[in-house]
Amino acid sequence: MYEQRDGIFDFLPPGSRSPVSDPFESSYGEFYDAAMTQRRWIVDLGRLVWDSDMNVMLDSMAAGASSDPDETVLDVPVGGGTSLALGADIGGLLVGVDRSLPMLRRASRRRRTARLESKTLLLRGDACALPLSNGSMDRALCFNGLHIIKDRSTVLREISRVLKPGGHLVGSTLVTDTTLMSAWSLMAMTLAGIVNPPSSGELVEQGLSAGFANWEQERSGAILHFRATAA
Repeated sequence: MYEQRDGIFDFLPPGSRSPVSDPFESSYGEFYDAAMTQRRWIVDLGRLVWDSDMNVMLDSMAAGASSDPDETVLDVPVGGGTSLALGADIGGLLVGVDRSLPMLRRASRRRRTARLESKTLLLRGDACALPLSNGSMDRALCFNGLHIIKDRSTVLREISRVLKPGGHLVGSTLVTDTTLMSAWSLMAMTLAGIVNPPSSGELVEQGLSAGFANWEQERSGAILHFRATAA
């Protein structure tokens, strides 16, 4: 059974809802959320902190979230609803899944502001056990999530499971094989326990093992952009 509150359907098992330390409920979460929805902020921060052009990620996210009327797109983790704030042309249904209730509440507010209540479904759930049927998604977005989830292999297998055969995965993640300019920032956030990034090689191995084909990736500073197809 699930609980519904504030337009968010909670699929986390009761035993998983006990209070835990959620960095996105803190001032860090507020800052992250604000930066991710202000293009000038995130572009400047990306260049300074990650030695990366964040326009690539934002444009890819907006294009991935856009859909035809007969398409269903998964966004995991949806976070504060960045994809809803980028002007994506959502003609079908966007299903946003996240474990963090504070971030989902922010996404709910953005959904309401963008008048996308009828085209966006927000679910509180575990990316390692997505509350979705096999082969139910046409496309999946996974931006800025794999570097904060320890069990990446399981997440990738779950995304592969819910995608239709031939469905596309597109996303980005921080990686350890980065430039000298961004290495210090990555080290600080890793030591603080905020991120746990993979290497580029590790990610491609996990993606192929999860059942994806045509895996493509390109690194920009500390950020790896990837794209693949469900077998």
